[in-house]
Amino acid sequence: MGKLTQLEEVRRERKRKRLVKRITGLAVGLALLVGVAFFWQQIADLDLATQVEDLIASFGSGSGYPVETPGGIVKTMFDADGQVGVLNDTNLYVYNKSGKQVKNILHGYNNPALRAEGGRILVFDRGGNGLRVESKSKNLFSITYDNPITSADLSSGGNLAVAVGSSQYQGQVIVYNKRFEEIFRWLSSDTVLDVALSDKGNTMAVASVTTVNGQIASTVRLFKFNSEQPVAEIPLTGELVVALRTGDGGLFYAVTDQGITAITSGGKVEASYSFGGDPLAAFDCSGGKGIAVMLGDFKENRSLTAYVLDEKLKVKGSAVLNVRPELLRHDSKGVYFLADNKVYCYTNTMDLVDTVDTPDARCAYIQGNRLYYTTSKKMDRVSVSRPEKLPKESSPSSAG
Repeated sequence: MGKLTQLEEVRRERKRKRLVKRITGLAVGLALLVGVAFFWQQIADLDLATQVEDLIASFGSGSGYPVETPGGIVKTMFDADGQVGVLNDTNLYVYNKSGKQVKNILHGYNNPALRAEGGRILVFDRGGNGLRVESKSKNLFSITYDNPITSADLSSGGNLAVAVGSSQYQGQVIVYNKRFEEIFRWLSSDTVLDVALSDKGNTMAVASVTTVNGQIASTVRLFKFNSEQPVAEIPLTGELVVALRTGDGGLFYAVTDQGITAITSGGKVEASYSFGGDPLAAFDCSGGKGIAVMLGDFKENRSLTAYVLDEKLKVKGSAVLNVRPELLRHDSKGVYFLADNKVYCYTNTMDLVDTVDTPDARCAYIQGNRLYYTTSKKMDRVSVSRPEKLPKESSPSSAG
């Protein structure tokens, strides 16, 4: 009887082990199925496939810098997912770090504008009808609208928002997902000025303007894409919105002719900054926390004042510039100005830390510790050193 009981125990143990193996096998199979489904979904979205093709396209050695550049007027230089992009009045170019030309397309736009996020490059014809989204290896999306494009934005999550005219309304905003399927459309009775998407692309800010009793009245509306009704409306009476930009921490910056308003993704006015009656000369918040602005009328005063503001729009530093900068860029390390064939590098508290000669420079771009700049004939790069502090005499604030 004892032997029979022991045998039954052995059989039970074997059954238990077989059951555990079956459950484990089912779990592994399910995990593999989910993984395969995700893999094919990624390919269907073009994300994974495009990343592989972009990586292959980026391989190869160039002859190094400087590289000869085609003719044309450079509009901007930008970060093309770790490489260097150049937009001029006729073409879009991307170069890798050894100087190899990775991409060259003819856009054919009269007034080209650009946004670059998450490996995607948006180029559109402001005031025209054409728009396209590129990766480093291929065209992802192209469209020609019946009405002129006012503005467009691209989120790091892949969503695309386009403000475009309408034959029946003052304007409209169309939103596409990363597969370029339309997911939202808002029709406006006001003139749409600009549009901005949050980093993940799930919240959109739209600036519009109308007149009330002869006075300009701008409004910033925030939208989620499950309702045509805005989740918040922020009136900016008497102000004209110049631009909407996305800042760190889920903030939107509404830059007007009179100041800056920081708005949370929930529609709360987080902070505001007044220009104090000074005209806005330039601004940038393309990298790092906060925003940099230049104020003043150089033609009248022969100087401009540059300010760095933190994300709550508090002044971190300022400096008077007695040469007229042709470029203003702001990132996590500092602020950069191009003037008189030199790039002046400031900290975010507006202390000068480096001055770099850039002969015949038309446009410049900082990437890490490398400064890239274009002339009428070439694109070159130089290293940017970051000493503790250079003498103030080297600052453009002391130039005559």
